[in-house]
Amino acid sequence: MITNLLIAHSHQVFLGILQNILQSHQALHIIGKATTTNDLLKAASVLKPDIIIADIALPGMKGFKTLRKLATIGHPVKIIFLWNRNHQAAISEAALAGCAGCMLQEANPTEYHLAIRQAIKGEVYYCDETKRAINTRKNLQPGGDAAAAMLNEKYRMMLYCLWMGYRSKDMATGVKLTKETINTYRKKLRKIIGSLSLSAIESVLRDNGLI
Repeated sequence: MITNLLIAHSHQVFLGILQNILQSHQALHIIGKATTTNDLLKAASVLKPDIIIADIALPGMKGFKTLRKLATIGHPVKIIFLWNRNHQAAISEAALAGCAGCMLQEANPTEYHLAIRQAIKGEVYYCDETKRAINTRKNLQPGGDAAAAMLNEKYRMMLYCLWMGYRSKDMATGVKLTKETINTYRKKLRKIIGSLSLSAIESVLRDNGLI
């Protein structure tokens, strides 16, 4: 069975890469491309794709109203959003808006095909990075234990030292904690954020106005 796809991305080069990735699978057929939200809505109305794969930051994609508009075109369509680390804050909003999936745009071809298969079956697909990002946002909501921890000056200092690449010894000096306590804080932060990768730390620092 052939699945008809409509793909949308503002970056023409990546749009071409995405087309090549998806066309490598015989069961997938790309029936159209778009570079703006208006073009996407027009194409979806005319072409009636089974699944749309779109950039989460597509020009005009404000408040994810596109999802509601797509529901009115008279043809059941599912949308899988692609994101990069500059748009991590929008992931939870996309999930709440009812998307069929959300994944990093640099995912490998196998993961793209898996997301499409899940959407065809009526299941929502989130890649591991998406799950971590959603959980991090939930953990940092006001009133939660993790949110209280992030308001703690020591935790903020720890994050900043990690971001700057400090060794444990230098971190202990900068935060005024013992190395043993530094390790305890590090474990707690990993549990809160889901990852202590540079990109994850930088995202949290930015979301909390620390950089």
